[in-house]
Amino acid sequence: MFDSCLYFGEREAVVQSDFAQGVSYGIDGVPTTFIVSKKDFIYTDYLASLESSGSIKVLQKKNGAVIRVEGAVPKTVFEQVLDALK
Repeated sequence: MFDSCLYFGEREAVVQSDFAQGVSYGIDGVPTTFIVSKKDFIYTDYLASLESSGSIKVLQKKNGAVIRVEGAVPKTVFEQVLDALK
């Protein structure tokens, strides 16, 4: 199965569709993680600095929160984002 996918492109359409969907969500790197919460987001100075550096992108702050974490980031980035949702 792997060889047929690799050499003959049997699943290429599916991969291209998934890729296009990711691009439509603004994903331009891997890994990318979305953190979604029903709680509002407390936007701290530290998180503002993470957003300005490109490590995170706050997509929604009110009526719930959606934060995109892009790239290989330290565990402390996830901890700070999760703490801001408490």
